[in-house]
Amino acid sequence: MELSTVLYYVGKPRKDSRVIENTAKGLVDDEVVLNATHKIKEACIEYKRSLLTGDMKRISELMETYWRSKLETNPHVASPEILDAYDFALQNGCTAAKISGAGGGGHMVLFTEFEKRHQLVSALEAKEGRVVPFKFVKHGVDVWRQ
Repeated sequence: MELSTVLYYVGKPRKDSRVIENTAKGLVDDEVVLNATHKIKEACIEYKRSLLTGDMKRISELMETYWRSKLETNPHVASPEILDAYDFALQNGCTAAKISGAGGGGHMVLFTEFEKRHQLVSALEAKEGRVVPFKFVKHGVDVWRQ
C-alpha cells in the first residue's frame, strides 16, 4: 500500500479560513451538503474495509467518491491550485486523491498503481509543488525534517 501512495505538497496557503465554518453551516441549511456528507461517511466506512483487505482498486474508487462528495459540501473546499494539481495527477497516473486540511493548500495524498508510481512522481516533480518522502508507521504520526 505504501508504494502505491504519494504525498504531494501543493504549497499554496489557504485563502479562506472559514471553509470549515461555512461547510458546517451548509449541514444545517443545505440538503445537498447534508447528502454529500452522508456519502462521505458511507465511503469512509467502506474505505476502512477495503484498506484492511488491501483492495487498492476499491480504495481508489472510494476516494474518488469521497473527493466528488467533498467538493459538493462547499465550493471553496479546494483551491484552484488543489483542483489543478488533482487533475494533473489524474492525467499522470494517479487513480484518486485525498486533500489534507481545509483544502486551500497544503498536502494531497495521491493513490496510484505501483507500476505507474514513478511516472506520477516524475510528472509531479516538474510542477511547482514537491513530492514529500514519507513512511507508514504503526503508531500515530512521526514528523522529522531533513
